[in-house]
Amino acid sequence: MVVGNGMMAKRFFSFNNDENILIFASGVSNSKETKVENFEREKKFLFQKIAQNNTKKLVYFSTCSIYDPSEKDSLYVKHKLECEQLIEKNCKNYLICRVSNVVGKTDNPNTIISYLVSKIGSGQSFQLWANSVRNIIDIEEVFSFVSHKIEVGIGAEICVIANPFQYKVTEIVNKIEQILRKKAIFELVDKGASFEILLKSEDKLILEKGIDFKIEPYLSKIIKKYFVI
Repeated sequence: MVVGNGMMAKRFFSFNNDENILIFASGVSNSKETKVENFEREKKFLFQKIAQNNTKKLVYFSTCSIYDPSEKDSLYVKHKLECEQLIEKNCKNYLICRVSNVVGKTDNPNTIISYLVSKIGSGQSFQLWANSVRNIIDIEEVFSFVSHKIEVGIGAEICVIANPFQYKVTEIVNKIEQILRKKAIFELVDKGASFEILLKSEDKLILEKGIDFKIEPYLSKIIKKYFVI
């Protein structure tokens, strides 16, 4: 069973008829959301789905922003941690996936690559946080990883699904400029922070199997795949 209608839910729809799995891919997609009621609505919905499907194994998508010191006090991060705690308290079999910046086919303009491609492509100015890094991963890698975890069996686990490499936002902008052949118009602001996302060695092996995550060619491949016609 798959709950949700966004990018993640659509990619995992092949599990919709699986009576043993509940993939919860619903909720607040904008990490900058400030309306508390939207987060409360998701938490209540999650609790409801857990209660209605208490024999199923749960897959929940959390966030690697938990590790970002500049985001630790955001409503989004606090909410995700509360949902993780709710799951740990009320589920026996679960896989909490702390995912980084997932890139795929989406209408959501709030994802980092969607935002930057839109701004640079349209020639609009934007602020760029000079000290920020982002962890970019293709939704196909997320799907393969979660599918593997489901296949080997879900117990009670929190895992991290992220690129082994962090990219500076300035590097990401430079790469988009090269691909779109357009110069970005931005104000470089002395904000943001670098942070580390630690992967379990066994999870890193699953993610890195046959994939080169370095900024070139991985980032170029993703941008061209989803944003260049």
